[in-house]
Formats: sequence, structure tokens, C-alpha cells
Amino acid sequence: MDKNYPGLPPGLPKSKKRYVTAKKVLALLLTILFVVMVLLNIVEWLFMDHSLLGFFGQTKTVTEAFFSDFFMVLILTDLLVLLFSFAITDDFPKVMRNSGFVVSTTLIKLSFSVEGIASHLLVVMAVLFGTLMLRLYKMYRRIELPDDNI
Repeated sequence: MDKNYPGLPPGLPKSKKRYVTAKKVLALLLTILFVVMVLLNIVEWLFMDHSLLGFFGQTKTVTEAFFSDFFMVLILTDLLVLLFSFAITDDFPKVMRNSGFVVSTTLIKLSFSVEGIASHLLVVMAVLFGTLMLRLYKMYRRIELPDDNI
């Protein structure tokens, strides 16, 4: 086991070890940010007027603001992971798959800014697009391409 990269198999290339370590650090920072965002939203909610009539409207407003902010952070995190992945691979299927996940997350975030059926359609489109990208990635992986010795 490598002392600089505990928990990772020793046979991995150094660039891949750095990539995995960067993703772990990013996940830890994202978790901390998520907890801080939850605590701030709870504090904001506690200091609101809690009349019985206004309760549901205010709760919806706080929830919408939280998810809008959280998905913005997720989009930025997805973009960072995509940029990190460029450092270790220029493999088209992997880049396509990772880019597809960024687009799916962006569509979900966009669904928060519209109301009614359009919101639901955007969420369905995001799920279908992400699923399609993953399926295309898996199909592409099964294709054996001839070596280019030109």
C-alpha cells in the first residue's frame, strides 16, 4: 500500500491516485458545505413568522431556496470533477458520460426556475438524458475498435 495514497491499490498510476484523492477531498468539502447550508436554512426557518396560515408558504420558500442553492453547488462540483477527469483521460466515452451527467444536473437545476408541467418535463428529460448517456457509454465500451496503425 502506498503511504502517500492510503486505501488505494499500489498498481494505480499516480495521476489516477491524485484524481481519486481530489474527488475524496471534494466530497468532504461538499459534505461540510451541505451541513452548513442545512444549518443556515434551519436557522432562517426558525426566525420566520410561524402563523398557521403562513407556515406552508414559508416552508416551501425556504425549501425551494435550499434546493436551488444546493443544485448550483452540485453543478459546480460536477464541472470540477469533469475538469479533474481531463487530467487523467482524454478517452471520448468517459468524457461524454461525465459531460452528460453535468447536463442532467443542470436540467434539474433549471426545473426549479419554472413552474407547472414544464418543471416536471425538465426533471424527466434530465433523468432520460443521464440514462441515455450512461447507456451509450456502456454500448460504446462493448464495441471493439480496430487499431489505427496508420
